[in-house]
Amino acid sequence: MNPNICNVSTSNTIPGGGTYMDVFLVEGEEQMEKQLMSLIFADYNFIDLMEMKILKGRNFSRKHGTDKEHAVIINRMAAKKLGWKENAIGKEIHRRSYTTQKFKVIGVVEDFNYSSLYEEIGPMVFFLEQNPENILTIRFNSKNKEATLAFVEKEWKKHNPNEPFKFDYLEDSLNELYIADSKLQLLIGYFSLLSVFISLLGLF
Repeated sequence: MNPNICNVSTSNTIPGGGTYMDVFLVEGEEQMEKQLMSLIFADYNFIDLMEMKILKGRNFSRKHGTDKEHAVIINRMAAKKLGWKENAIGKEIHRRSYTTQKFKVIGVVEDFNYSSLYEEIGPMVFFLEQNPENILTIRFNSKNKEATLAFVEKEWKKHNPNEPFKFDYLEDSLNELYIADSKLQLLIGYFSLLSVFISLLGLF
């Protein structure tokens, strides 16, 4: 690992990229109830890399072998919308695909704008997936941006010689959307986020 790189994560989307929506069955007072919510597939590092504040419970962990198949994390708006408020940990959420998959809430994170700073924050569910789809996000020390980028590109070409190296700086993408919005500063901080759109993961 390059010493300038602080964290690496994979996910199916990033801030500003929007999210998928699905109808879930959630635990109600007397029975399971339908609820439309956004969903994000991400790996173990995603919550930490994006510096999301955990309000209740815990993050996904390799120490808990059942997390991948049976654990979800929700945002505060989901806990509020579902009427769970301070009692969300341990509640059930069912996702129906080919079969009904049952999950339990292990954590609640602070709300954040994932699609637009001008859109109302809605309920959201995070599912654990080690290599979800095609976005690799890297948090690195911005003082060594060019050297870090050169390292990442070198590693990319080593492992994927036939695939083009395509990337975006997250702060640049957000700046295009909200060029005059002071809220952007809350998303940048002292580090930079580099998103690499890839078809094969496992660079480091």
